[in-house]
Amino acid sequence: NQLQENMTGSFNITQIALGTAFHKLGSADDNFASETFNQFLANREIMTDRVQEQYTRLTYPNSSIIPAHLRGKQYNPENGAVASNTADVLVPAFIAAYTGRDANSIGLSPFMNLLQSLPNWSVTFDGLGKLPWIRDHFKSVNLTHAYTCKYAIGSYSSYSTWMPINGDLSNKQIGFVRDVTTDNPIPSSAYDISSVTLTESFSPLIGLNLTMKNSLSAKFEYRKQRNVSLNVNSVQITEGHTDEFVIGAGYTIKDLNFITKTRNGGQKKVSNDLKLNVDVSYRDVKTLLRKVEEGLTQASSGNKVFGIKISADYVLSQKINLQLFYDHQGTTPLISSSYPIKADNVGINIKLMLTRDN
Repeated sequence: NQLQENMTGSFNITQIALGTAFHKLGSADDNFASETFNQFLANREIMTDRVQEQYTRLTYPNSSIIPAHLRGKQYNPENGAVASNTADVLVPAFIAAYTGRDANSIGLSPFMNLLQSLPNWSVTFDGLGKLPWIRDHFKSVNLTHAYTCKYAIGSYSSYSTWMPINGDLSNKQIGFVRDVTTDNPIPSSAYDISSVTLTESFSPLIGLNLTMKNSLSAKFEYRKQRNVSLNVNSVQITEGHTDEFVIGAGYTIKDLNFITKTRNGGQKKVSNDLKLNVDVSYRDVKTLLRKVEEGLTQASSGNKVFGIKISADYVLSQKINLQLFYDHQGTTPLISSSYPIKADNVGINIKLMLTRDN
């Protein structure tokens, strides 16, 4: 009997991909060479053999979707073998390559179970502030680190012509679907998967926040992100890589005095803190399109962005907050067909706190 249920949905689970997170990424001169992508290509051959091995010595189901002369007969790859560009092969090859696992032992199912879920984390450490010299000069010293990684199946749906082995509907990983051109049974799992994604982020990889006793503060952050998507239908991988550095400093001038005029023509002394901040950032973004069959990699987009932000904040009264700011951003594109862009913004922000008295 044919599978009666029709299932659709999406799937995601937390993972860890540290094994390949810091693999070196090449440049345009070497076609953006990637050890991880080369491993994926090697894994594809391994997975093809592993999936094909599952069907050895099996028999075709007794089903109406199987040609009459093959029903109950031993499986023969000449009637339809496991293809290297199906989700059954590409998805486990992708998972193994980009999470840094062994393709010979990793599970073949694209749907990981709860026991295969791996934790993500966020860590803040302030113990350095307890050291004698640091305690004498700093109010606080904090180290931060955070890691998130998620594996996701964008969407999946069950094949209408899928038939399990021996009528066992519990095993969705092994079965056959009908080839629309030859009507022959083709080895396949139960679900049609169009794409899977691995999203990894260090936010930050390392962060340092310092506050000195003289009201001077400083910070440093290095953020790293990787988004990798496998498109099964087009047999290609899209990789997005982002590296970002942020260095900042701040200083608070205590009780800065200003003289303002009142409504009756008198004068009023305003004494509040003036907060000065400057942030310098550098962000390198690349989006690469890797075509599996051609072994060709193209840079589809990307840029290098250098930014400076300077601001001065002062509370003029309970209802008025003034901010002077200057922002500079320079963008150098990765693709030569685009042009560099520079933008500068300078101005004053006035924040009014409007309240109604009862």
